[in-house]
Amino acid sequence: MIAGIWRTPRANRDDDLFNRFKSTPGIVATYQLANDKEIVVVTIWESAEKRDTYMKSTLQTEIAAANPAASRGAYELINSRT
Repeated sequence: MIAGIWRTPRANRDDDLFNRFKSTPGIVATYQLANDKEIVVVTIWESAEKRDTYMKSTLQTEIAAANPAASRGAYELINSRT
């Protein structure tokens, strides 16, 4: 599994885009977190291939365009508690 972590200024919050993102095939779990300054989205993907497919999607293009200051990274899931 792969974890994706995405950060953007809180002012860029868009619940419609996040609600559309939640139904993306290959997502095991996703969480939208916030503090006063930023929103952080943590997503667990079934595989790197599923994340790669999303990264080439029109939805990802829309989200990136709406959040030009966002940063993101992908991480191998090496340990968890479920």
